[in-house]
Amino acid sequence: MARSISDAGDEDDLIARLRERIADPQRRADARATEFSASVSRGSFGELVVMGRGVAADLQRLLAQGVDEEIATRVDALETSILPRDLPVARGLARGLARPPDAS
Repeated sequence: MARSISDAGDEDDLIARLRERIADPQRRADARATEFSASVSRGSFGELVVMGRGVAADLQRLLAQGVDEEIATRVDALETSILPRDLPVARGLARGLARPPDAS
């Protein structure tokens, strides 16, 4: 059931929260666009099928032989496209998990 604004206190609180959100550029959007979401939303059905088949083939190869340099590079590229551009700190978090251990 939807919550209704029943008194002036609730309305004042709502207006104050909206003003805070408007003042902060990081909070103005409910969802930030990413390269990945843009490519998926503008791709045709056929392009999405091709993309899905490529991901499925990479997953099969990963399960069969483990992480190799090519898969790690693809994971890095996918990670970069999925994360919002304004979150540079988050980039590379999965890199330690995706990269194969050094043979040194």
